[in-house]
Amino acid sequence: YYSTNAIPAAEEIGTLNNFMPKPRTSVNLFDTITKGAYVRVPLSNALGQDILKLDSATLANDSTFYAFVRGLRITAEPASDPGAMLAFDLNDSKFSFVRLYYTQNDTSKRTFNLRFRGTNKFVQYEHDYSGKPVEALIGKPVNELLYLQGITGLRLKMHVPFANALKNVAINKAELLLTVAEQPGDFLSLAPASQLVMTKKSTDTTLAFISDVAYASNLGALRSFFGGFPNNELVGGVTVKQYKMTMSSHFQDMIVDPTTSLEERTVFINVFTLSLIHIS
Repeated sequence: YYSTNAIPAAEEIGTLNNFMPKPRTSVNLFDTITKGAYVRVPLSNALGQDILKLDSATLANDSTFYAFVRGLRITAEPASDPGAMLAFDLNDSKFSFVRLYYTQNDTSKRTFNLRFRGTNKFVQYEHDYSGKPVEALIGKPVNELLYLQGITGLRLKMHVPFANALKNVAINKAELLLTVAEQPGDFLSLAPASQLVMTKKSTDTTLAFISDVAYASNLGALRSFFGGFPNNELVGGVTVKQYKMTMSSHFQDMIVDPTTSLEERTVFINVFTLSLIHIS
């Protein structure tokens, strides 16, 4: 699943209004022993009634039950600009589940927990570039400012058109330098991405790390061998933030065969981490 995927949902089963997150506040959850930071959303009794009406065959195992409850979508209403982002750990066995309360034989009070651990989960985002400086530049060649965004947002596409014109050359080191632009307004409140990587086309719909990134990643030393993190550099007597990315091995691959196509001499710069494999 990609963060751009959207799965349609049916009826609304619960709402929490005027929610103010307090991630550093630990409080009791149902008892006096378990404490942590959590959000409790009341769900409609109608959902519980629908589940209790299911026949015994549907309730017999998780596969048939999940055929009835296809999934849950948790969404937030649009907030004032710039808004905020909040993360939930749905794999937490203590605080992440749906709890059903019911009465058995009209006397015995029972609860049943539906846990999220082991189920497929993904986060879906929508990007709106309307009226933003980048809107007119998307998909077009640029000479100055380049825009990059994570969460399956904007990525940079860079051609190296004449690399295959080099002959009988052994590349000792090839490095791409990107300088962070000092922009007014909203950009001043945004910290530069902590890690960039280079990718190439693997298929028509997927990307793969270039050899330099793959090698560094396999060693667990992405920053040491590849770079791709913002660092203060002195350029012309002025301190600027720069990204340095090593592409020596990949550049050598581009010039070995002079018949390579322009697509084979094209790289992408992405915010890391990213999903390179589409799992359906």
